[in-house]
Amino acid sequence: MKKYIVYGTGINAVKFLLEYGLDCIDFFIEEKKELKEFYGKPVLSLSNMIWDKTKMIVVASSDTVYFQIKKALERYGFSEFSDFIYYRLLNKKIACIYGNCHTIPIRKGLELSKEFNDIYGFYPLKQIQQMQSGEEFNQELEVLKYCDLFIHQSIRMDNVYGENYSSCFLLSKLKTSCTVIAIPNLYGLSKCFFPNTSNKKTIFHGEKPYIFNYFPFRDSNIEKAYRQGKSIHQIVGLIEDPETINSLYIQQMFSKFIDKIETREIDWDIKISTFIKTNYNKIQLFYDPNHPTNELIYYITSKLFSILSLDEVDLKRFNILKLDSYEMPIYSAVKRSLNLNDTYKYLRCYSMNTLNLNAMSLEEYVQQYIAWNCILDQKDWE
Repeated sequence: MKKYIVYGTGINAVKFLLEYGLDCIDFFIEEKKELKEFYGKPVLSLSNMIWDKTKMIVVASSDTVYFQIKKALERYGFSEFSDFIYYRLLNKKIACIYGNCHTIPIRKGLELSKEFNDIYGFYPLKQIQQMQSGEEFNQELEVLKYCDLFIHQSIRMDNVYGENYSSCFLLSKLKTSCTVIAIPNLYGLSKCFFPNTSNKKTIFHGEKPYIFNYFPFRDSNIEKAYRQGKSIHQIVGLIEDPETINSLYIQQMFSKFIDKIETREIDWDIKISTFIKTNYNKIQLFYDPNHPTNELIYYITSKLFSILSLDEVDLKRFNILKLDSYEMPIYSAVKRSLNLNDTYKYLRCYSMNTLNLNAMSLEEYVQQYIAWNCILDQKDWE
């Protein structure tokens, strides 16, 4: 029986031993806890272990911690894939999904398929906005030469991060046998549903960048009304007024949105313009200018099931991950101009980004928006 060394003694180590059995584990590695044994097996540190090169080190950690462990192992001279491997990839084909936060629920949707999991394991590739440039970026992308399935958002050459982040550049790093699937990249395209969005810079409260703003999409109408001394009730009335935004302007924005989708989807293996044109006025498709609702995520993921010849999973039974953290209200003027079905009464039903961890009414949204982006930002108006 092949023996493995398991790095970690947390929940993912337990998952590994439940799947592969305790007999195949030689010992565990643990750096943060003082343990002598785990499930009857010895627990050692990297500094006092004696390594037999015939035994693969299996890193049983979370996705985010994996890269810290990877660096530690490489400092000791171990090589990824030949000496150590992420536990989800052992005896599996390697899948990578590349893009922004939209890829998180798509990946989770695929992982609901037993068929998919029997064949593939996802490498914990970071989202594009989390990747560091330079040498660290190149090291992270070493996985591409081992990748068997590469799902990517078709990142253009003129993206904000640089040409090396583009799909064109990354595709050149793949082995010829790798299966490649280009999926829609809808980030920043849906401003026609939120024409009130301002380009004003978001303020982040606190000294560190991870102390974020619950309302990063600035609303020019709310801020103008606040400066004019209007009450919360009056600002809510502005949002609910079907005449607040010019109807022709909204329709022109929508036409440009569809044109962009139809132009860009030429390079996508999953086409989405017909779905959007058929459903945009029946169901909510976007939470804000950057984040699609689960309806779009379900559609993209179901098409991936089809391309990969997998039995489709009923994704709507699962809350795979809603991207509604920064959901904005859709103005009544937009609903009227685009004939949208008005089905929702509350915002951010599934998000932690609310004051009391509950869905917000329109009144609560305006009140909290003013607290974040108006009262604390008045110096910008002086």
